[in-house]
Amino acid sequence: MSYDTQFRLTVVSNILKGMSWDEVGRVFQVSRDSIGRWLREYKKEGCFKPKTRKVHRVRKVDPALLQAALEKTPDATLKELAFQFDTWPSVIGYHFRKMGISRKKNDAVRRKKSGKKANISRGKSQA
Repeated sequence: MSYDTQFRLTVVSNILKGMSWDEVGRVFQVSRDSIGRWLREYKKEGCFKPKTRKVHRVRKVDPALLQAALEKTPDATLKELAFQFDTWPSVIGYHFRKMGISRKKNDAVRRKKSGKKANISRGKSQA
């Protein structure tokens, strides 16, 4: 959580007026670490600059386009589809769950493509 610059200035000004760190922490309900960080910043810069957050791109995935991509390449992994839509694999998985599509690592398409059957292990063989 980011505190307002005016709040930080109030905390630091009380420290500079002679209030103890513990008392300021109790009154304003902030930790000693925050007080120390704010005090160092104030002594170094002379003021508080508003904190900026990193701007994130909005990555919307159109369900119709996702469905079309899945029909075109039914054996594509979440990672491959995410690269295609310039998003994260978890976003693709979220949309699949929303669309009622289940993606398994060892689905029938992959088994058919590789020519292997599913290998079911039943523990140690009793020979």
